Amino acid sequence: MIGLIETINGAVNNFVWGIPMLVLLVGTGILMTALTKVFQISHFGYWMKHTLGSIFTDKHITKHTGAEDKSISQFQSL
Repeated sequence: MIGLIETINGAVNNFVWGIPMLVLLVGTGILMTALTKVFQISHFGYWMKHTLGSIFTDKHITKHTGAEDKSISQFQSL
């Protein structure tokens, strides 16, 4: 019985971590990139401006920290 379970587990494991799943994952990434019109690259500036850039420009994000402290807490980032 244990041998059968190990065989089934091995077959499933080989599929999940094998070439077919890798092709599905990469294919899905390429498909979603094409469907969203390369959102990751075309909106990179907006993303950086409103996430990392806002730490240094928006005072309401860092108002709970000291004047010399340019970091935010994990709760402020949430």
